[in-house]
Amino acid sequence: MSLIGEFVLDTPILQQALSSKPGVAADIELIQADESGVIQMFVWISGTSTEEFAAAVDDDPTVTNLTPLVDVNDKRLYHLEYTEYGHSFSAYPAVVELGAMNLDMRWENGVWQIRMRFPNRASLQEYYKQDLDVDVTRHLTAVYSEGGELPGESFGLTGPQREILTQALDEGYFEVPRRTTLSELAEGMGISAQAASVRLRRAHRTLVQNSLNGADSE
Repeated sequence: MSLIGEFVLDTPILQQALSSKPGVAADIELIQADESGVIQMFVWISGTSTEEFAAAVDDDPTVTNLTPLVDVNDKRLYHLEYTEYGHSFSAYPAVVELGAMNLDMRWENGVWQIRMRFPNRASLQEYYKQDLDVDVTRHLTAVYSEGGELPGESFGLTGPQREILTQALDEGYFEVPRRTTLSELAEGMGISAQAASVRLRRAHRTLVQNSLNGADSE
């Protein structure tokens, strides 16, 4: 059974260029590799001019060869190529190898948010655990089937654990930079910061373990 996984991804790919100006948004149209293995990105950009974005890309070590393609409303489609440095952060080869597919990948509020389809739970587990050569952090925020959440599954979360995970996600705790602090989460839930810290760490560990370990039984 195919699964949908949602992640908050902390990767330097295009991050410097997109962070150069507040309000810049990106929506990935396609990522693919050419015959020589160079990874190419087609991305819709809004919130900045072509000149501003070109200057920002020049300063970004992960991408190169920017080409504007077409304008639609307030967005512009660009073609970019990953540099050799950018290649070292890319999960694209693993995505292809695992038979996974990017359904939605966008940059909002200073962070990459990704929704992917995996052919089975084992491929999701492998993607999440893959050992990249550099520090790329993935936060798994949701796993569900095509029709919604997996039947009967709560991923072992208690009610308070689900509540703090949901609140942390909604209020931008997993974003980079964070839009809220642990103390603010705690205050909103009426608990101490220490209690919130313990609850959030246990909730995240439970979600990841119960989302991924099911592969062993398939």
